[in-house]
Amino acid sequence: MGLATAWAHDAWLRRKICTQFPAIGSFFDHERGKLHVIEAGKPHLPPVVLIHGASGSARDMLAAFSPLLSHSSWLHAIDRPGMGYSENSCSDLSVSGPDIQADIINAYVVGRGLDRPIIIGHSWGGSVAQCYAQKYGSETAGVISLCPPLFPWDGDGSWYEHVVTTPVIGPLVAHTLLTKYGLTQITPGIERNFKPEGAPAHFAQAIGAALILRPQPFQTNSVYGLHLSAHLARLSAHYQPLSCPFILASGDKDHTVNFKRNSLRYHQAFPNTELMVFEGAGHMIHHTRSAAIARRVTALIEQRCA
Repeated sequence: MGLATAWAHDAWLRRKICTQFPAIGSFFDHERGKLHVIEAGKPHLPPVVLIHGASGSARDMLAAFSPLLSHSSWLHAIDRPGMGYSENSCSDLSVSGPDIQADIINAYVVGRGLDRPIIIGHSWGGSVAQCYAQKYGSETAGVISLCPPLFPWDGDGSWYEHVVTTPVIGPLVAHTLLTKYGLTQITPGIERNFKPEGAPAHFAQAIGAALILRPQPFQTNSVYGLHLSAHLARLSAHYQPLSCPFILASGDKDHTVNFKRNSLRYHQAFPNTELMVFEGAGHMIHHTRSAAIARRVTALIEQRCA
């Protein structure tokens, strides 16, 4: 009875989350599943593709940039494969590489006929953005990678990633404990990501943070997290100079993705890239430094239209 009650309670909490934060975009079918994409701005304006990070959704990037860019661009905020309301029709592991996710997003760009888009990715999405620049840079008007992990690191992943990806135990925990426990961790998690800066008021509501507390995206996110370092080891061995404007932006106090071991190291290897370092900023620069980033996007839009 206790297990059934815990399962039912978590299901009830998930229904509340889905009611509060429904799918408000459109769906794009691709060979590995479907993407949920939220648009803002006008179709006649230059296209900008927004790629969120780990544990997030399209709502995060849209909240950061729609107020600043929707008047001058056509925004496409994408739920990465298997995240938010996107779905994978194949195994999560088979699409866990940032390069594979870049391919899927490119399929959306081509399918929607987006001409020379500007690509912006944050954190995990910044890794995807870098792969997009590597593979499709000549077809873009520029790529901006915010606080991206670009090189492998030592470590074995988070305890909860291992738990929820363990056969039998993982699905059981994900359906009976994940949502109720996760709701107690949203505020501390947001505070850690913003550290040493503070989060805006009502931030969790603005970005639909609770959407990650559903079994499917949480388990998918965990698979991605556990395998990212290995993918970066594979990819970083073959980094090449890029054929498009490529901008790296990081906070010098980022405790999540160290800018010296990632953005600075990459910039030193490829000096033709641009590096923006925000003093005193943590990991969430797309919110705390959104105006400065938006100005750089506007400059790329102007170059595109010149």
